[in-house]
Amino acid sequence: MRTLLVVVIGLGVLMVGGAIVVIGTVLSRLNNPETIPVKPGFGETEISIPAGAELVGVENGDARIVLRLKDNNGPLLILLDPRKGFEKGRVRLREE
Repeated sequence: MRTLLVVVIGLGVLMVGGAIVVIGTVLSRLNNPETIPVKPGFGETEISIPAGAELVGVENGDARIVLRLKDNNGPLLILLDPRKGFEKGRVRLREE
């Protein structure tokens, strides 16, 4: 009788622990968009750049692609999402 009680309590602890692991994994993946699988390739997208701007360089990473441009207003960085092809933002560099 006592052995049966220990087995039932042990199985209950295992079930609760397993549920905590599953829920924690789901929440972790929902809060981190980088872990969501994306189909390779995103087709063709258009990124508008200022007229007369010159592409100085490109830096590629897992989380973003950085286009380094130079125009009449100075250096400009355009941040792109390499997984979806969308522009994430722009940074204008100004001298002090």
